[in-house]
Amino acid sequence: MKDAVSQQQMMSEEENLERMQEEADDIAGKVAMAEEAKLKQRKREVKIAMNMRTRIEPYMDGSVAEDLFVLGCQEEAEKIAKGSFGATFLVTIGTALQLEADEFL
Repeated sequence: MKDAVSQQQMMSEEENLERMQEEADDIAGKVAMAEEAKLKQRKREVKIAMNMRTRIEPYMDGSVAEDLFVLGCQEEAEKIAKGSFGATFLVTIGTALQLEADEFL
């Protein structure tokens, strides 16, 4: 009888250890996924910043006049607006740019 009880306790302890290991592995996997998501987000942010820099560089270095730059931006906005979530994209882009400008100033 004692052997049966001690075996049951041992199995219970082993099961607890196994369950704890599974939980630890699950948490580690979630942490790794979160880190990967952060890295992907950072890559997207850097890519967007580089694209924006390329887009405004001609205006900033004076090779394109302000009125031509504004006209080009308006044409690009119209092109985006014609896409399937165009209005949503334009509002989001405009809001983000306004917030960044306010923060910069």
